[in-house]
Amino acid sequence: MEDLAKTPQSDAEHSRRLRSEGNLATSRDRLSIYLAYLCVGLYFVEEGIIGSEHSLEGPPVFLWFERAIAVFYSYELVFRFKETNWSVRHLRSVHFWIDLVAVCPFYVGFFVPPGQLHLVRTLRLLRLLKVLPFMPGVRLLTRAVVRSWPQVRTLIAVEGIIVLFSTAAIYECEREVDGTAFSNLFDSIWFTAVTVTTVGYGDMTPQTILGRSIALLTFMTGLVLFAVFAGVIGSAITDILDDEIEVEEPRN
Repeated sequence: MEDLAKTPQSDAEHSRRLRSEGNLATSRDRLSIYLAYLCVGLYFVEEGIIGSEHSLEGPPVFLWFERAIAVFYSYELVFRFKETNWSVRHLRSVHFWIDLVAVCPFYVGFFVPPGQLHLVRTLRLLRLLKVLPFMPGVRLLTRAVVRSWPQVRTLIAVEGIIVLFSTAAIYECEREVDGTAFSNLFDSIWFTAVTVTTVGYGDMTPQTILGRSIALLTFMTGLVLFAVFAGVIGSAITDILDDEIEVEEPRN
């Protein structure tokens, strides 16, 4: 992360280049994106309208569509790797992992029992990740996270400490109560997660005063930390946009 720290001018140049590159999709990339949209459409038609359990059970056209799409994505995975001269560094790139996720559902389907194929079909929706590398907004957001990483890292560490403490504390306070919903540590983890993220499903509630006090503290801490996180990222995005304006003004 530290290697990505740049001056405002170089940062602005980089973000502007990312925005321009977001529109430079090749014909192969555009076809890949269209096929990702097609996968979503086929999923909802097959699942919601036809109601087939999986592609082997439904009309054959869905199975052949999936095979054709999987062949193209397999070709794209190999060809993109070849474009890098088979460089090992490509294995760490975002494109490689997105390409891998796109083809995995097809090949995983050969090794799971028929009763689990409906779950494999759901994984095809992850092919929408193909769209992300060509969205300039996503790249700028990533740049903002990298720029504010020291602050984000601190917030994540504090959040982790709060979650660990609340999980253990609530479990210890509630596990001996009659009719408790916190019968094991996983229940406490679930409650802490939905509390610290301010979701609050209400499916589990502590009964002791001490347990409720810890839950209240967890909720308030999560609320503050999420507000600070949003402020940090928002400030980084604003700084990047301001830097771009400062770089462009002398040229005009």
